[in-house]
Amino acid sequence: EHIDYHGFGVLPMAIEEGTEILAAPNGKKEIRLVNVDTQYPEELADLCSTAEHYIGTQGGGMDQAVE
Repeated sequence: EHIDYHGFGVLPMAIEEGTEILAAPNGKKEIRLVNVDTQYPEELADLCSTAEHYIGTQGGGMDQAVE
């Protein structure tokens, strides 16, 4: 068990799900996210070197936030 980011208890469990990510440079300063399930719309996010300022993290890892 652990505490989530909002202070609530969490009971971890195994689920039969998976995530696959394919990535390739597109020559633009943007990230294009597409789900194979068409019920989820395509997302487009600009790369931002100061994203950590807005999401409260330090750079050097996954420093992009897509909402």
